[in-house]
Amino acid sequence: METRPQNTNQFPDSFYNQVCFACGIHNDAGLGMKFNRLDDGSVQSLYDPRVEDQGFPSIVHGGILASLIDEAMAWALWSQLGVLGVTAKLEIKYRSRVTTDDALMVSASVSKHTGRRVNVNADIRSIKKELLVESEALYLKLPVDEQENLARQIGWNHMNDDRHASSFLDTN
Repeated sequence: METRPQNTNQFPDSFYNQVCFACGIHNDAGLGMKFNRLDDGSVQSLYDPRVEDQGFPSIVHGGILASLIDEAMAWALWSQLGVLGVTAKLEIKYRSRVTTDDALMVSASVSKHTGRRVNVNADIRSIKKELLVESEALYLKLPVDEQENLARQIGWNHMNDDRHASSFLDTN
């Protein structure tokens, strides 16, 4: 069974050259997430839980699942709108227990944006497409000068003037 979506683009490796707990390559304790961008700008990440991710024996800790969801949502903001933001409100519904043996597909997309407010949806599914976790969140776009400063600090220097991520894969 094909686990990855058919029409995707990978973000440049340089986007992971940071210490971020969820996606940074310079964090040995981190989750090591990497994302694919679908044609509609939504994002997906395949994640294989580790034994260190457990709460109860063989059960993935809810905080790890929340981290996977939150990170995917932040990447969806960047992928679909070309903006950086912060989580203002996050609602998570745990639909089924998740074991450390489950391979997980984490997906996120922007559902609405008005001014600084951005609504984002995400879910985590098993490879068999069983819904395990679903979430809705409100993100607040950071002021433009803060976005530009943070983008420089983490090496995401591909922000364009209209704040749309149309050329984020261009690494020139």
